[in-house]
Amino acid sequence: MALVLPLNGVSLRLDPGSVSLDDLLRALRADGGAPAAAWLAAAHHLLACGRERDFEAVLSEAAEREPAPGARPPAVFPHVQALCSLAEFSAQQAAGERERRRRQELLMRATDLCHRAQRLSLEEQLPELVLGHVALVKGDTAGARKGFEKALRMRCNGRSSIAAQLALAALHFNQRNYQEALKLYKAALRACPTAPPEVRLGIAACSLKMGSTGTAELAYRRVLDMAPDCTPALLGLAVLKLHVSSDEQGVREGSQLLAEAFEQDPENPFVLLLLAHFCLRQGYADKARQLAETVQAHGGSAAMQAEAYTLLGRACHALGQLNDAYRYYQQATHLDSKLTLPRLGLAQLNVLQNEAVNAASLLESVLLDAPQWIDALEMLGRVYPKAAHKSSRQARDVVPQFKEAAQARPRNAHIWELLGDLLASLEPAGALKAYDKAIEIRRKAAAAAKGGSTEDGGADAGQLSARLLNNAAILHLRAGDAQKAFELMAQAVTLGYNLARVKEACGDLKSAEAEYKELLRQFPQYGDCCLRLACIAKARGDTKEALRWAEQATEIRAYAADALALQAGLHLEKRDYHHAKQVLDRLLEAEDGRKHETFAKLAMANLHAYSAPSSRKTDKDKLRAEVHYSHAMELYRRVLEKDEGCISAANGVGCILAEVGNMTAAKEVFLQVQEASAASSGFWRMPDAWVNLANVYLAQEQYVPAIQMYSNALRKFYDNRSAMVMLYLARAQYDADHLPEAKRTLTKALHLAPTDHQLRFNVALTLQEWAVRTLQRGKEGDPGRLPAVLRAMKELREAHRFFTYLHGLGKASGLNPEILKHHINFVAKTHEDARVPLEKAQQKVAEAAEKEQRLRERAEKDKERRELEEEQRQILEAAARRKLEEEAQRQAEKLQNLQQQWRNAAVMEKAVAKGDAAAVAKKAAEDARAAQEAQVDALFASDEEDEDYNPEAMDAEFPDEPPRGVGGAAGGAAGAGGQYDDLEDDFELDDDDLFGEGEEGGAAAGGKDAHTSGGGGGSAPPPRKKAKHRAVMDEDEDEDE
Repeated sequence: MALVLPLNGVSLRLDPGSVSLDDLLRALRADGGAPAAAWLAAAHHLLACGRERDFEAVLSEAAEREPAPGARPPAVFPHVQALCSLAEFSAQQAAGERERRRRQELLMRATDLCHRAQRLSLEEQLPELVLGHVALVKGDTAGARKGFEKALRMRCNGRSSIAAQLALAALHFNQRNYQEALKLYKAALRACPTAPPEVRLGIAACSLKMGSTGTAELAYRRVLDMAPDCTPALLGLAVLKLHVSSDEQGVREGSQLLAEAFEQDPENPFVLLLLAHFCLRQGYADKARQLAETVQAHGGSAAMQAEAYTLLGRACHALGQLNDAYRYYQQATHLDSKLTLPRLGLAQLNVLQNEAVNAASLLESVLLDAPQWIDALEMLGRVYPKAAHKSSRQARDVVPQFKEAAQARPRNAHIWELLGDLLASLEPAGALKAYDKAIEIRRKAAAAAKGGSTEDGGADAGQLSARLLNNAAILHLRAGDAQKAFELMAQAVTLGYNLARVKEACGDLKSAEAEYKELLRQFPQYGDCCLRLACIAKARGDTKEALRWAEQATEIRAYAADALALQAGLHLEKRDYHHAKQVLDRLLEAEDGRKHETFAKLAMANLHAYSAPSSRKTDKDKLRAEVHYSHAMELYRRVLEKDEGCISAANGVGCILAEVGNMTAAKEVFLQVQEASAASSGFWRMPDAWVNLANVYLAQEQYVPAIQMYSNALRKFYDNRSAMVMLYLARAQYDADHLPEAKRTLTKALHLAPTDHQLRFNVALTLQEWAVRTLQRGKEGDPGRLPAVLRAMKELREAHRFFTYLHGLGKASGLNPEILKHHINFVAKTHEDARVPLEKAQQKVAEAAEKEQRLRERAEKDKERRELEEEQRQILEAAARRKLEEEAQRQAEKLQNLQQQWRNAAVMEKAVAKGDAAAVAKKAAEDARAAQEAQVDALFASDEEDEDYNPEAMDAEFPDEPPRGVGGAAGGAAGAGGQYDDLEDDFELDDDDLFGEGEEGGAAAGGKDAHTSGGGGGSAPPPRKKAKHRAVMDEDEDEDE
């Protein structure tokens, strides 16, 4: 198709299929450059021709050409188109890019181009639409929705557009919000009736998802009327006919529509996916896998990849390739967690793996998205009784779904039986009706198949499960209908075996054995009971009894091959290789021995490997070992040729390589076996691979990984209860010098296998080695060595006891008596030699104890001395404190006396002023007596003042005759007043000084110059400290008032 470019008023005709990029760019750049519309047209034609690189180059240069300054929006729009086209191209490249850094670069480029377009025109719709698509590529659906909603309020080149509505509708459809998507599609069609057929395709898809098949079919046919070559419309109609119509006519029409769509577009990934679905439905799983692999290799969106992985998983599931199926289901759910088919497939695989809890959780999540999916309901009903963690409330939540499903399919016996299982604990009456309905449906189906009648109730008993009959019988018995319960119980033949099997699995071997024997008594040809009794005897370690039950099972023709296989395994465990080979030969010659051919070859290979001599010191032994190993390797190879996924044979190959000394190759084989076992997610359990890999590590003296591998195998496969693996672990710990850990491991193993003499010998050997190393460690003068020496001697005695016991058994122990005798002598001598270090250690301990006792006594004496000094210090501090308190009390009393004297002086001044001589004399006498009493009190109050007491001074100071005349009394008072002038400055005056100066004042009161504070016949107050005395007087007046 020719390309016509408008260049500066002329049209240039170019052929984009033949013109080179340089010629095209030269033409576009000529005469100042073509307009932006010409660049866009050229780029789009190049893209239509498949020249994506040239398309990007042209658009990149067009995007760099800025519009003229001041250009109007119509002139700017082509530049916006160029930027947005280039941004959309980068976003699509990022969607298909798997390298993270390159993907981020493309998305950043697209975002930058959109921002440049926004700067050219803020009201333009295209940049927001492209930014929304970029957000979708990043996985930011919220950001995409905001962008599309913002674009709804904008215009495209000044005109209204439905592009934003269609983008938002597609987003809601992908989020399974079909109602909202349908509204947007209808609104877009009303806004633009001439919209392209894709709008009606969206309406049809939403209607189909919402269950409106009639509306969907009309919409698809309208699209085909508008565009007969529309492949999506053909696919939609094909889906309607294939998956909605259940009759043969609908399937025929759907297949025709699908073939027509494939002819129109054989590379369309949606056509290939639907064709893969159809192939699976028709049973062509290999073809479906090829188609799904083609889609997966083609790439595309995450949803398409998830659908492709789902189909790959279903195809592998149908082909029996369970590991691949599990991996594809996981990848599908990782890409799209809302898909229901891969979760259903994972639930089925979990059921096969006996992971009922995981299966129930997956099925519950499936039913949240598809509540009426019958297949998921049936599976959930079977799984729920096995999922012990499911509560009655959770079971009650799914009961309505089962009831609706049972009403929708009234002839489905599985649904009615599952409904009865759910209602058994919630609604017994409803459960009984459901069980009776299931029994009725099964009997009618069996009668129709046989062409007979079920009136006798026993013609089709073999078609009914014992479980269904048993459950119905129990509910009839609870309802009071014992006769009906008895009839149903009589038909449940295998119930007793299943019950015994459950008891055996729970570890109740005694009860299970009784059940099996009772069933054998009733049904002598029930060979399964013989086989289970043999397994119980094997678990108890009674190989002879196990062989007897297996031999009895061989007499029953239907169980002969299984019994021979069991016998061969028992002989191999006994290392009775001669009888094991005879049994294997019988197994291969049996009529139905073909189904056990792989087991027989593996057992024969193991037989050759076990028969090889362990000691290869002579040439003859080396030759015998080489022959046996070559035969074993050949048999392993044959098994692997027939089944390359047989990890048991691969493990055997690794064992042979390790035996011949090729440890590196053996290690690689064991690692591959271990990885295959782990990749099966528990379907194939191969503990031998873990143990053998640990053995290789041990042989290479890599003790840490060996110990870790043994420990993991014990925990993961043996529940820490395998004496053999514990023995290997103890050997690794012993070689790694972890003797305490080795001792603990061997002790545990001995508790599990108390009759294992090899274990007991290893325990004794470990005790001996640990005791010897303990005695060799430490200094002889170290008193802390005594506990270790005592413990070492105890372990030597224990080791001596073990060695002596094993030596006493003789050949029954399976050990060399000379070696045992040597260990006995060595332990005895070591124990005797240990007495010397023991005595030294005890002596050192005694000396240390004596020294410690002396130090303790010295410390006690120091403590007593410190306590005595502390007590004396406290006594002295108390005495000083009392002295201070007494001194303070004396000073307080002195102050109180002085204050009283101030008050008395004030009273005397008032009396003098009034001329009351009698009151003055009386007051003076009272003061004298008070002073005398105070002095006596002071005399007896403190020993420190005894020296100040003088009776003669007292007589001189206080004569017996009373004062003579008023003047003397007044003078005394005045003298006393003069005395008080110094109180404010010194309150420490003695009473003797105070009263002595009072007498002098009294004697000189009549003269003018008798005292500076006297005079005036005592009529005036003292001139000094007048304010202080006035305050005291005012206080006394207030008290008098």
